[in-house]
Amino acid sequence: METPLSVIYAYDIATADPRVWAISFGAEDYTAALGAVRSRSGEEILSARMTIVNAAAAAGIDSIDTPFTDAQDESGLEQDSLFARRLGFKGKLAINPRQIDVIHQAFSPTAADIHWARRVVDALEQAKKQGTGVIALDGKMIDAPIVLRAERTLRLSAYLNLSQEETV
Repeated sequence: METPLSVIYAYDIATADPRVWAISFGAEDYTAALGAVRSRSGEEILSARMTIVNAAAAAGIDSIDTPFTDAQDESGLEQDSLFARRLGFKGKLAINPRQIDVIHQAFSPTAADIHWARRVVDALEQAKKQGTGVIALDGKMIDAPIVLRAERTLRLSAYLNLSQEETV
């Protein structure tokens, strides 16, 4: 997705063919087409980012965020990658091989993420054994979206062969 029109039609593009497994965002071309100035904070691309994340999620595919173009700024790359993950992106494009490890780290579950996910799944299993309809963990209600997030975290950590101890 590199043009305003592609962002508008993101869902149609995401569902155009069953072979489409992800859509990605190219912010440099996008902002050039808008006539916008690309900033470090990225407020000029937030709407497009969210549209792409939503379209991909609705289509059941992955969304890949725009590259961070300052290959020398590892801290900036880390912050931008973590922000993209919080928005719902499942990965990030890289412009330099040195960026790959930082991106992988940002999009991998942390030890705390894995620990939380295991506790959620354990609480669900315990509630099922007890026949309880209401599930709570640390005083917070656990409902279907929370369980889905926990299960997704555990699947990703298993796929990446991560354990709580290794992902500090």
